[in-house]
Amino acid sequence: MAIRSAAEIKAINTQTLAEPFQKFCSLSLLSQKDGCAKTLFTIGENTATSNGWLHGGILYGLLDASSFLALMPLLDETEYAVSHDVNFSIMRRTRSCMEVTIKTEVLRKGGRVAFIRAEAFAEFDGQKKLIATGHVTKSIIKIQDKEG
Repeated sequence: MAIRSAAEIKAINTQTLAEPFQKFCSLSLLSQKDGCAKTLFTIGENTATSNGWLHGGILYGLLDASSFLALMPLLDETEYAVSHDVNFSIMRRTRSCMEVTIKTEVLRKGGRVAFIRAEAFAEFDGQKKLIATGHVTKSIIKIQDKEG
């Protein structure tokens, strides 16, 4: 089992954020350390409904993507993770132009599954408020080397 290098983690982060959905939503990585990640996006044309509210499906997808960013540095170079169970609850509506911060934490990583908690926050009247929570279960799969 070989741990990923910092350069490899950075490359996977770049690749993950460049995926069409994350790029479309302008998701950015603020921090990543010890099974935790913090991401950010601004509610705008690509992430809001026609009424100007954050689209729930967008939020769902970004909670999932952010969860992968928290888990990925804990995977060795022969492992990858895919979602097999995701649930989330929206607690507060948010409008266009608001910034949303997503904090994710790996609660437990086993040999075959990982459990991750995700929380999304936005600022209301100068205070960060919880707008959504999620729990993501990811299956850990073995990947073949590039030659195999």
